[in-house]
Amino acid sequence: MENTVQLSSIFTVRLRYNSTIEGDNYPVQDLITSNFENEAFMVFGNVADVAECLMWLMVPGCGFFYSGIASSRSALSMIFLSLCAVSLTSVEWYVVGYSLSFSLTSGNSWIGDFQKSFYTGVFGKSYPTGTRISELSFCLYQGASAAFPAVLISGSIAERARILPALVFMVLWGLLVYNPCAYWSLNPNGWSYKMGVLDFGGAAPIHVPAAAAGLTYSYFLGPRSLKERSARPHNMAYLVIGMIFMWFGTFGYNVGSAFGATIQAVLSCVITNLSGSLGAVTWSILDCCFTTRGFSAYGFCCGAVVGLTVITPASGFIHPLATIPFAVISVTLCRWGCKVKEKLKLDDTLDVFTVHGLAGMVGMLLTGIFAQKSIGGSELGAGGWLDGNYCQILYQAADTVAGFSWSVLASSIIIKLMQKIPILHPGFRQPQAKAGMDHQLGESCLQPLENLQFQIMHNTFFHLR
Repeated sequence: MENTVQLSSIFTVRLRYNSTIEGDNYPVQDLITSNFENEAFMVFGNVADVAECLMWLMVPGCGFFYSGIASSRSALSMIFLSLCAVSLTSVEWYVVGYSLSFSLTSGNSWIGDFQKSFYTGVFGKSYPTGTRISELSFCLYQGASAAFPAVLISGSIAERARILPALVFMVLWGLLVYNPCAYWSLNPNGWSYKMGVLDFGGAAPIHVPAAAAGLTYSYFLGPRSLKERSARPHNMAYLVIGMIFMWFGTFGYNVGSAFGATIQAVLSCVITNLSGSLGAVTWSILDCCFTTRGFSAYGFCCGAVVGLTVITPASGFIHPLATIPFAVISVTLCRWGCKVKEKLKLDDTLDVFTVHGLAGMVGMLLTGIFAQKSIGGSELGAGGWLDGNYCQILYQAADTVAGFSWSVLASSIIIKLMQKIPILHPGFRQPQAKAGMDHQLGESCLQPLENLQFQIMHNTFFHLR
């Protein structure tokens, strides 16, 4: 039976239901679950395409966030690497990435084949896990997701990595790590998907593997000097602007995972915003309690990022009240992790592992506890711990450990091979390291102080004449 439902003032969706709708008394479950056939037509707009555009903003937003935290000598490189991540990943995704991640004909549970290379066959019907939209929209949305882990890796190696090897690493890591992790977590043929792992926003192949790769890369680069490690963010405006873009883009990241203008999408939007807000407030409160300087814009932004990260796998599966333990537990652990990292002398430059990695792990595990069938619908299977499915947290842990372990192993192999090729050696020599990363570009965000002083003196001299 075909019906037209007005979901808002701008969206009118034509849906073909397997069940009957009488007036306005339609069951919420029919809108939340994939109880549709393969046709979903939008008179105005397509949620997945809008979500992709929002997600695209997350990548340069993350670049600005890292640019603000990094030293002024590496600030432009962080923004540049974020744009390179979008460009290189988009090409890789078009050529083989989408096929390796989402093809349905490979016959194994670990990685896809080349059946959908160059977007072959994506112009027909919808994808099995995104039946409300066309497969081309699904492909576009997932491609935007694939760009984000590459820019996360750049945050771990800021201030001391060579740009060309970093770009090569991004491409190889996408092929060897992201694509297999996306396949087994998000593809109906993947071993994790079959096991019943719950991951609404697709966080499993992004945050934990990317943080593991960044930590591995930074280990091979070696630590910076104590003075460099203790430096404060050089530009708080860049940091705040970057956080704003990431917060805004996360709405597309999480809401788009509903693949339609549904109540589940609205729920995900509410929970995403609430978790980011709680994360920012929690970090600020902890700063007031345990530091002499009190709360700060830096702590607020870090807390918001943690809150947005931790809620990604659960945003469409939990009750809004559950965002409180998600945000409070993750912010407490991540803030503690930053302190431990300093004592262990692990020089993850911009705290990618402690902010994104730990938050991703906590989010995956807590999803196994708080996910409820009454919220997420039939796609949750037996639900989580609250529904009596006590094994779910073990499934979540298995997927998390697998992604982390494979990323560390593959990243180590890639870097070892790159070290054998002089032009791809990942790190600087010591004199070059002091000059920062921007000298490789021949330009910088901020004019060096000595040049600025010379210009002021030069202009003053001619003015006096």
